Amino acid sequence: MQPVSSTPETVLKEILDDYLSRAGHSLRSFSRESGVGQSLLSKILAGKIKLTVRQAKRILANVPLSDEHTRKLESAFFSVKSAPSGAPVSASDFDEVKSQGSAVTWLDLAVMDYFTVSSSVQEVEAISRRFRVSVNQVYEAIERLEKLKLIRLEGEAYVKTRREIVFQSEADHESIRAIHRDLLNRGMDQLRDGSTSATRRRYLTSYTAAIDPAKLPEARKKIDAFQTELLRFLGSKQKTAVVYAWNSILFPLEG
Repeated sequence: MQPVSSTPETVLKEILDDYLSRAGHSLRSFSRESGVGQSLLSKILAGKIKLTVRQAKRILANVPLSDEHTRKLESAFFSVKSAPSGAPVSASDFDEVKSQGSAVTWLDLAVMDYFTVSSSVQEVEAISRRFRVSVNQVYEAIERLEKLKLIRLEGEAYVKTRREIVFQSEADHESIRAIHRDLLNRGMDQLRDGSTSATRRRYLTSYTAAIDPAKLPEARKKIDAFQTELLRFLGSKQKTAVVYAWNSILFPLEG
């Protein structure tokens, strides 16, 4: 019986230990054969980096798997239950992913929402075309989302584990600010397109007003409630749906 504590990393170690012993390989020679860096392999096997489904497929591409090993891998990857809708994701989660090589970006959020419409693992090239990024950037975004447990692979489809993300309390945290900057920069790119078709696909409005700063806490609650209502109204799982960004920024022009 598989121990309850089994993780993808411990199962991979078991499989590789068995395979290297039978094939007479060292980790270095296996690294050359598989094309996966020895440093990355060592970190995964030591539990310093979480193993993703895509990494497992790449590492084990030429390793014969027994039925028992296949069952253990599937159980280790898919035993994690879906998190409740709107479950908090803290900025420290984003920091942990950043410490492993790259920061969470606007693309990660866009890819996660794209999987609401079409979740097939075969959609990577379609995603790269729709968001005008490279295929490698899409794969990197998927890896970060898996590390954050915001998506999981079920068969040949990715599934969102949360309907929406709620940042716990670190609104002024650098990792969160970086995502806001990403989205605002993406909006600036969109504004450079002044064609009629582009302006019809977006909505833009700005106001300036003298306000009472003491009312900001209550204003935040009203804005949050409005955003939630609007996004629920606009939300769609139809194939024709398009991933949009909604940004709200209320800031002082003085000082």
